[in-house]
Order: sequence, then structure tokens, then C-alpha cells
Amino acid sequence: MKIVMFSSPLHFLVANLVNQLTDEEVIGIYILYQEDKTDSFHRISKCFEKKLSYVVSLNDIRTQLDLNNLELVFSNRFDKHQISIYRTLKKLGKVRVSFMEEGMSIYLKKVHFLRGSVLSESLDVAKKLVKIALGRDERVIAMKRFIRGYTFNVAEIPGLSSTCEIIDLKSAFLSKCRCDLKYPEKSIVILSQWFVAKRILTIEEMVEYYKVVSKSFLDKDATVYFKPHPWDPPELTESVIKECGFVRSLDDYLPIEIHLLNNPQIQLYGFWTSALFYTSAMLSNNVYSLFGHLSTHFDLPELTYQYELVKDIVSASGVKELS
Repeated sequence: MKIVMFSSPLHFLVANLVNQLTDEEVIGIYILYQEDKTDSFHRISKCFEKKLSYVVSLNDIRTQLDLNNLELVFSNRFDKHQISIYRTLKKLGKVRVSFMEEGMSIYLKKVHFLRGSVLSESLDVAKKLVKIALGRDERVIAMKRFIRGYTFNVAEIPGLSSTCEIIDLKSAFLSKCRCDLKYPEKSIVILSQWFVAKRILTIEEMVEYYKVVSKSFLDKDATVYFKPHPWDPPELTESVIKECGFVRSLDDYLPIEIHLLNNPQIQLYGFWTSALFYTSAMLSNNVYSLFGHLSTHFDLPELTYQYELVKDIVSASGVKELS
């Protein structure tokens, strides 16, 4: 029996792929935060013949648990709610832990979101990273403890044990997922990032930057679609569409990877969102990263730090960097 934990549309997509690959019973647990994502989950479910059932509480499935054969699959090893579920199950019996694709965090050698300031090598952060590496931080499951990983395998995953089994999800995505969205022949999709939500950049700065991108890089004859990041404030999307002349993506509920399945003509632009790397690894679309250009354009320590974390993955991935 597998229990897969998820909180975002991307996690739910990956959980469905895990479900396609096994004959075992798979049950999802939806870790619900402030914004309910069930509309997205409903749309994603329509893309698969084999449906994933899920609950919102471990208590809903306690009587169904096979404690002699239980695999708990994390979508975020830093999430306190998922850690709490693990601890509860561990008290009841033996539980094996696996991880699934959670975004680019699993591929990074440093934990980007533990950093509290531009002083990246501060003693406090260094201690946290050492504790995580040694498996002594109770807020996180160390990578070396996972027996299995369900992943798109777009880059080397640091910290795994030599016995960890990697299950590549690419073939399941390409053969089991279906989508009927159709984009025009000349189409560009720009993927937003969380720069405004994290208060690194303002709405005005992002709008100004997208105008620069439009003028410098984009085909003037193409329809340019804008896909908001889940954390974007509505005001950002409204301003970008109004002032830059972009169009809202065809279905914000579906992860962009599903949009691209039957639309190889789409050119994909973004910063370092995981979709760039998944698309480059699995599909034939042209994929471009603007992150290096953005970090140079604004020259902010926070942007430079984030870019330094991911530039090696970008250069090794096949994603084209714009400058």
C-alpha cells in the first residue's frame, strides 16, 4: 500500500503518475493550506483513466492501513504536516519512506528557502544545513533515508543512499496523460515565478521587466500567453495582461506540462520553475530561461544568490539561457 502526500497541482499530477505505475493500492492525502486546490485536482484527474482517490486527513483512512506493507511518499520533506503524518504512522508500525518530484528543490545542493537574508553563509544557516545533511533536523527527512524516488529524473539528485531506487516517471507522463487543449501555431507561454510573492520584486518592476522581454526576445507575430504562478497576487496578472498585451493561459488549473503534451509548437519562457526542466527533459518544445538575464537586469543580491544556486542545473539541462 502506498500513501502519497501532496499539496499543489504539480504534486497531484506526480501522485497520479505514481498511481499509474503500480498495481498496489494508492491513496492520496491532500495537505490543505490556505487556498483550496480541488478544482485543479478535478481537472487533472480528467487527464487520466485510472483515478487517484484521496482524503484530507490520516484519520479518514486509519482503518484501511496495511501496517505490514506501507510506503509513505513525501512531496515535500520540509513540510511539517507531512512530517507529522510520518511520525504518527511510525508509532503504529514500520513505515518505509519515499519521495516524489516536488519541484527543483530535490536537485539543489543547498536548501534555497532556509536562507533568511543575503548573508547566505551565516553560521545559523550553516548549522541548519549540517543538521539536515546528517539527518538530525527533526523538521525534515534526510535524503539518505528514502528507499525510493518517483521523479522525472532531470538532473542528479544529491544526498541519496546508494540503495535508493529511482522510478522514472517520463514514460508514464507521455503515455498515460491526456489533454485536449489546442494553442495557435505561433504561441509563446511565459511562466511567472514567485518574485512578487517573496517581495524580491514589485508588481511594477515585473511589468517593466516583461515589457523588456517582449521587446528583446519574443516573436512579434506570436500570441503570448501568461501563466500565473500559484502564489502570484491577482493584481500582478491583471497588470501584466493589461500593460504587456499578453493573454491569459488557456487553463490555469492544469500544470503547464499538460498544456504542452499536444502542443509542440509552443515556445516556453520562464525563470527557474521546475516546468522548464521537465519540459526540456520530456517534450520537444523550445524552452528558455530568463533568470540569468533577470538577475543582471536588476542586480539584486537576492536574485544573484538564487541564480547561483540553479545556474549549473540550467546549463546542463538543455534549457536555453537568454542574456
